[in-house]
Amino acid sequence: MPVSGVISRVLVTPGMHVQKGALLAELDATGLQAQSDASAATLPRLRAERDEAQRDLKRMQELYDRTVLSTTDLDQAKLRFTRAQSALREGEAQARMHKFQLQESRLLAPFAGVVVSVMASPGQVVAAALQPKPVIVLAQDKPMRALAWLPAATVTQLKTGQAVTVSTGQSSVPGTVAAVGLEPDASKNGYPVAVDVPGLAGMPAGLAVKLKW
Repeated sequence: MPVSGVISRVLVTPGMHVQKGALLAELDATGLQAQSDASAATLPRLRAERDEAQRDLKRMQELYDRTVLSTTDLDQAKLRFTRAQSALREGEAQARMHKFQLQESRLLAPFAGVVVSVMASPGQVVAAALQPKPVIVLAQDKPMRALAWLPAATVTQLKTGQAVTVSTGQSSVPGTVAAVGLEPDASKNGYPVAVDVPGLAGMPAGLAVKLKW
């Protein structure tokens, strides 16, 4: 979470399927809400002061054009308007920042998927200024992806978009080669190949499968 605070609610558990935009967890937003309200409340006053300074500058300019006002008085009116305008822009920026922080106190699912693990609980402190820790681990499960590490002689037979058959137990489903690695993985002793398998959506991760092409 990009803002600091105390977690007030965690609404998901491992294995739960969620839709994009679903609320996963949220912080106690009492202080953030108060800051957002205070910032929004100052904007009408700052706009009124800017408008008043603008009207005053217009009057001063008219008097100056009629040669009944000194350059010093006109410059002071311009300065008051510039200060009022700057104060308004600063207030608007602060209000946007506080609104953003309030929105970011609610952790929403960035995509539809399944909750892999929950790494936080109510009452836990989130310190965004330090090294933030994950709160929820969410994984996409549509489609599932099979990974294999193949020798060079075999990997040259595959290309992205190619259809393959993925077998798990007694059933077989179609898959599509999503990526073919160009550099070997020394730890796996082979070139990585990824195959998207829509027919395995919702299956537990880590299953062993066979690929045929």
